[in-house]
Amino acid sequence: MDTPKPTAKQRLTPAAQLRENLSTYFEVGDLESLCFDLGVDYEGVPGESKAAKIVGIIEYFSRAGRSVNLLERCSQMRPNVDWVGLRAIAASTPEAFIAITPPEVSGKTDGNILNVTPDRALKLGIGVGALLVVILLCGIIMGLLASPLVTISFNPVPVSQPVGAAALNELGAVQL
Repeated sequence: MDTPKPTAKQRLTPAAQLRENLSTYFEVGDLESLCFDLGVDYEGVPGESKAAKIVGIIEYFSRAGRSVNLLERCSQMRPNVDWVGLRAIAASTPEAFIAITPPEVSGKTDGNILNVTPDRALKLGIGVGALLVVILLCGIIMGLLASPLVTISFNPVPVSQPVGAAALNELGAVQL
């Protein structure tokens, strides 16, 4: 007798199943209402696309320890969807909805030399640029202040007539 193969729904992690349910049964406007009802600014959730916003919502509520609240409101908004299993997991194992951050591979920075986020790198670049401008301005100001104190004089070296004539002859002999 063959054992039944698990369906795709059974193989998903709880977080993936929640993501799939939100993606299938909620439109963007519904997600905005869901966030509003639970006191979260939808625009503040990271991500541009619907899929990215859903992941951001799940991550936010997981990290805040509010996965049960999220699932309760989802079940109120979509009572025809089976949320019971996910709610039980959220109540008993809340960490099941928290994304696992893979460990950093030593020596690998994925092209990011400073290993910082792009917005942080931009802020760092602006700060360094501003510092360089301040240093440049200080140099110019110090140069202007010091200019009356410094004089440059040219003292030509006297050249005897025969030596000067010999140098001119050498220059004339050079062909370009």
